Amino acid sequence: MLRALATAGLSDTAQHVVKACYGDDHPPKEKHVTKLVNLSLSNPTFNFIHHLAQRFQIDDWRVVMKALSVIHRLCREGHINFMHMLSARNHVLNLSAFLDRSSTMSWGQSRVVRAYGDYIAEKVYVFRKLSFSGERVSLRDSKEHVMKLSHGAVINAATMWVAQLSKLIDVKPYMEDPDHMHPVPANVFHLLLRDVFRLYSMLNVSMFRFLQDHIKYTVDQARAALKAFN
Repeated sequence: MLRALATAGLSDTAQHVVKACYGDDHPPKEKHVTKLVNLSLSNPTFNFIHHLAQRFQIDDWRVVMKALSVIHRLCREGHINFMHMLSARNHVLNLSAFLDRSSTMSWGQSRVVRAYGDYIAEKVYVFRKLSFSGERVSLRDSKEHVMKLSHGAVINAATMWVAQLSKLIDVKPYMEDPDHMHPVPANVFHLLLRDVFRLYSMLNVSMFRFLQDHIKYTVDQARAALKAFN
């Protein structure tokens, strides 16, 4: 009943966004996320970022964290145009002022929300700079992409992936019960774990490229590579 009231009068797309980001203690319902992913794939020019950004105006950490996780899924599984459109509106991911004051749990989870928003913003920034997101393609394709990069390009990419990994590591869980993670952030950390595996894989291949061809690098390139992998 409450979900029906919350979505009354909204477009079909807006309804799926609201239902996926509903303020309860469960991860986004897969059927709503899948609907949004399919919409992105079937209509690449359709921009529904504003529907998701509206969720950021609600002072409920569960709603905002779910909206970020939906964006995370769309970055990975939606049409690549979604990331292009998001990179043009990357400011919507600035959640540095977000704070849910309703409880001790909310204060703690608000820190997770802010860090998660920073990570997604960095992820989109890296995509915009490199025109590539290794998390979107297969492990084999991501490795092949790195192996085809020029010496300078592989160092630049590795430097940016290290920065992205650093932002990911900054997303630390808040747990009032050390033996139980709330289902909403648990879903987020599942997504982050998938990203961290891919980032480490691409960095390992980048290091292999450097060691394989290190004699071909200039002194400045070698120093940049050492700094990136330090």
